[in-house]
Amino acid sequence: MSGLYTGAMGILSNMTRMDVIANNIANAQTKGYKEDETSFRVFDETSMVARTFKQKENIGKYQDMVYLDDIKTNFDEGIYQTSNQPLDMAITDNKESTNKNFFVVGKNDKQYLTRNGQFTLDGDRHLSTLTGELVMNENNQPITIPQGETYSVNTDGTILTDKGSALGKIKTVSVSENNLVFLQKDNASLFSVMSVDEIENRFGSINQLVNQYDQNITYQKLFPTNQTLLNIQNTGSVNILEAPNGEVHSYTTENSNVDLSKELVDAMETQRSVGASQKVWQALSELLDKESNQIGK
Repeated sequence: MSGLYTGAMGILSNMTRMDVIANNIANAQTKGYKEDETSFRVFDETSMVARTFKQKENIGKYQDMVYLDDIKTNFDEGIYQTSNQPLDMAITDNKESTNKNFFVVGKNDKQYLTRNGQFTLDGDRHLSTLTGELVMNENNQPITIPQGETYSVNTDGTILTDKGSALGKIKTVSVSENNLVFLQKDNASLFSVMSVDEIENRFGSINQLVNQYDQNITYQKLFPTNQTLLNIQNTGSVNILEAPNGEVHSYTTENSNVDLSKELVDAMETQRSVGASQKVWQALSELLDKESNQIGK
């Protein structure tokens, strides 16, 4: 009977992986997009027993049931590309730091982090993303560029007129490598910091994560250190944003970090895995059908 579960879980896990790969391929040309990666693991070793009417008999242990462990985002930098648009911007990372830097944008009273600096001006001449999020200044307010104004962008994100007056400074932040797990993807290139409720819905209660961290390999894999979990437990909030340590460059955009050739190879391998799991499931299903309906007649 476990073979049926193994086959079915293989189908489901690989179909989820195929969805992730398809999304990566669809966003291969999206500026600032970060690819998602799947990881799998087997169930912890479990005892299997055969039950009769009045007793059970231990058969042995098994470790053959695979399931999707997590979907992680790869935050490595994409290739930077020059453009002829002054509102095309890219934010780079400091090579001496493991922190990742982001622009801060907002929509409907919610703030997002993004690496997609392909900006434009909306109808009110506010600096915004192509999908309508407003680029925030250091006071969490929109940045307005007046009609006919000639401007340039400093590496710290300050937008200056040709007369030297500041129109605003683009808000940027950084997140340490250990805390990137607390960012969730809201669309192709927008991320938000997870709330405590969102963390608990996805990973389990904060108290459980903290108390079982030292003994749980999965938790240690998800959260490189326990310090942020302890801070969340003590404060009841998720505070992972740090001062930026990168640079802003205009006339430049960051391409997605999707390796299209790798994704296509992974797609073919996953498709074969789905087919193999289907064959296993079908063969065992037919065998059980014969055992139940044909043997002994």
